[in-house]
Amino acid sequence: MFVDTICIIKFDNWYYIAQFFPNYDYDKTSIEINASGALFTSSINVDVNLGWKVVINVQAVPKQTKPRQTALKQVALEQTELDQLEAKQTALKQTEPQQTKPKQSPVPNLALGQALSVDSIDIQTKQTKPPPRYTEGTLIAAMEKAHLFVTNPNLKKVLKGNEGIGTEATRANIIDLLKKRHFLTTHKKQLISSATGRALIAALPNAVKDPGMTAIMESSLSKIATGDLSLDAFMDWQVNWLNQLIESIKSHPINIGARVKIVACPDCGKDMFLRKGKQGQFWGCSGYPQCKTTAQHNKGKALFEIDLPDCPKCKKKLRRVKGKHGFFWSCQGYFETPKCAFMTQDKAGKPVFK
Repeated sequence: MFVDTICIIKFDNWYYIAQFFPNYDYDKTSIEINASGALFTSSINVDVNLGWKVVINVQAVPKQTKPRQTALKQVALEQTELDQLEAKQTALKQTEPQQTKPKQSPVPNLALGQALSVDSIDIQTKQTKPPPRYTEGTLIAAMEKAHLFVTNPNLKKVLKGNEGIGTEATRANIIDLLKKRHFLTTHKKQLISSATGRALIAALPNAVKDPGMTAIMESSLSKIATGDLSLDAFMDWQVNWLNQLIESIKSHPINIGARVKIVACPDCGKDMFLRKGKQGQFWGCSGYPQCKTTAQHNKGKALFEIDLPDCPKCKKKLRRVKGKHGFFWSCQGYFETPKCAFMTQDKAGKPVFK
């Protein structure tokens, strides 16, 4: 613990001393090469004056200290290192007027429009991976940084200067509401958009689902706060915009039902939606928890209890189960007493009876 404390104090010393050193200066060269319409870019940084990096670069990586008995020796070395650093700083100040450019890494001598030849080609075969699914934490972070998903530079600037979509107090509630309305489902910690949610996004006009609209609203509210825009003018614009949007929807009706598979619940008559559970997809009633009717999902169809095939041994119902090696059929009586351990293979969504 004593050695760790010394290391922390040591780092504090170096960073404190570094603030009195000159700026770190470097030359940056950017190169753009056009190869058959594909643009390749590269940049090279060449140190001109290390400045404060004289301190930080040497002390950036801590050396592993020896056991506790050498800790006092480490303290004794501190003063020696500080004396050496002070000498460096004095020498640097004395040589600043005559300072010459340090040795540079070679930068290609290129001219604008110069034609280059390709000496060699290295072909690598790789496979791209889709970005990971959002969790509640990463989605909240994305809502906070909504400007990253906006291409318009003016709207991006407005969103970056504000809190993004929602606030710290409302973002989690927004996600909970999306889950309650079955626009989002969860698998472990991942958030997965439901068929209903995807259909809604596909049907809505761009003006409604574009995060840039949040930037427009935020900008208008800021202008109201500074007196550059009146509340009445803002509300008039809102009403006109909504009326235009409604007229547009009337002329191009939104038909979400055509995009979402819906099954009527045989018990309560409400719609059943395709959901994802631990064992895969299944159909659940929208009247849950009052109605707990479920159905198995088999090749895009809902299999209710009455539609399931009978077990040839005990005459109870068979269920289609997803295992490690694919789907199979198992008797419902497997976990009952007396136990029925009948199982059979699945072929095209149907049990195989020999």
